[in-house]
Amino acid sequence: MPWKDTVAWTTILQAYAQAGHLRTSLFVFETMPERNVVSWTAMISAFAHSGNQMDSIQIFHAMNLEGVKPDDICFASALLACNHVGLLYRGHGYFTSMRRDHGIAPGREHYFSMADILCRAGRLESAQELIRTMPFVPEVLHWGSLLNACKLQENTKIGNKTAKHLSTLDPNDAASHVLLSNLYASLGNLGRA
Repeated sequence: MPWKDTVAWTTILQAYAQAGHLRTSLFVFETMPERNVVSWTAMISAFAHSGNQMDSIQIFHAMNLEGVKPDDICFASALLACNHVGLLYRGHGYFTSMRRDHGIAPGREHYFSMADILCRAGRLESAQELIRTMPFVPEVLHWGSLLNACKLQENTKIGNKTAKHLSTLDPNDAASHVLLSNLYASLGNLGRA
């Protein structure tokens, strides 16, 4: 019976969170008689998706202190929070902890968040290497995020390589051509734009 109660409580806290009532959602969470990884993840995700990333990270930390083991969905929410705040070292710590401490193989969403964290921190070469060495074929989303970071940081060297990867994945993807063109235009190289 406690499991069913936990499911009901978690559903209630998710409903409040989705309606934008985070403090009420947190109150429900704090008064739950029993919490599991799903209820913890619901709170972490609620704060991560609502612009309260530091609260999300604090809840993730509290979950670990209570001895609740995070799952892949929980790590995805924690990485999302780190991504939005630009916490490179914490995000990298979570990413490596997944496999090392919890035996969880990072998936596409985890790799995307980690690559985006690296991009936001200006570590374009590291992001490129991470995307290139993922244990699965990178998608347009992965390379597109890197190309956008190259534009923002005016890095044509990595931008060119990234655009080549994108053109092999989807030769008709207009967005990547526009991003590369905008990169050159922003540098005053209108001939290549």
